[in-house]
Amino acid sequence: MREGRRSVAAVTVLAASLAAVASVAAQKPQAGPEFDKATAGMNRHAIAEYVFRTYDCQACHVATAKGAAGFTPRGNEARQGFVGCVRLLTAVNATLGTDVKLRTADERRKEQNFKEFGCTFCHKPTPGKMGFTEIGQRLGALHLGCIQVSQEVSKAGAGK
Repeated sequence: MREGRRSVAAVTVLAASLAAVASVAAQKPQAGPEFDKATAGMNRHAIAEYVFRTYDCQACHVATAKGAAGFTPRGNEARQGFVGCVRLLTAVNATLGTDVKLRTADERRKEQNFKEFGCTFCHKPTPGKMGFTEIGQRLGALHLGCIQVSQEVSKAGAGK
């Protein structure tokens, strides 16, 4: 009977350990040093793949044989009425001086899209300019903006 309890205990400890490892692996680096550690030794393409998978780009985008990002059903739904990345950032920046209570429904929707679409991963709304987070600055130095990440991932998909 003791052996059975030990086996159950061992399996329980193993399962808890695996769950802890999976939890850590599922965490998304939010600061520059964490991102650097997670992407250490990766080339530009591997970093693009890492960003695409880690920051949920694949929830809306798929690689296409044409080298452009295609859309999942969720992506097709999300892009209905979408104004575009640059316009979205510009619109969010324009609302920074307006009290949240005074913002229009359209402005609130754009702010929600900005968060929901993952723009806050790289961009930090900053009055008068395009602001970047630490990670956004790192990706920018590699010329890996949103479009370039999609293109890099699609390059790999094009050869398949």
